[in-house]
Amino acid sequence: MLTISFVAAAVLLRRRGVGRCASVALSGLLLTTPTLLAKNLEYTGFVLSLACLLLALLAAESRRWMWFTLVTCLATATRQSAIAWFAIPAA
Repeated sequence: MLTISFVAAAVLLRRRGVGRCASVALSGLLLTTPTLLAKNLEYTGFVLSLACLLLALLAAESRRWMWFTLVTCLATATRQSAIAWFAIPAA
């Protein structure tokens, strides 16, 4: 899952005009920050939800709403506190 998160983050950065080397470096830095790295090593539900949320961003930018819905629901199912993600936009 860490690989999927890395690739998704790199693609998101590339779509925003960041260079290839810089996007790879920034993705590596993002995923190896102490908090994220510790959660990835524990292999909790956070690992899957981070990958799914990055993939949801990619799907939304590509206007692939079926994939967006699928990965968002999967991300929500992996986190107990994720139901708040749906309640916040409704407020």
